[in-house]
Amino acid sequence: MKKGIKRSIYILSGIIALIFLIVLAFKINVILNNKEQDEAIRQTKHYLAENYQDMNYEIQTISSSTDFKHYGYFEHGITVQNMDTNESFIVYYDKKMN
Repeated sequence: MKKGIKRSIYILSGIIALIFLIVLAFKINVILNNKEQDEAIRQTKHYLAENYQDMNYEIQTISSSTDFKHYGYFEHGITVQNMDTNESFIVYYDKKMN
């Protein structure tokens, strides 16, 4: 009887540890993805400030490369709206083309 209880406790402890590791891995992935998105926004702002100094813009959304496969390979694409002309465009860094 005691062996059965000990075995059940070990199995339950293993399941709880596995769930904890899965949740921890998910949280780490979310943190790293947010850092990548922040870096993409920073690079987009730098690009726009360098190439379009007088443009009044607003950052709309952040997209991943899976959303726009026909544009090329990129991690994150930033949709930017020109507030003066109301036009939207995507700014991204293509790793293959540099």
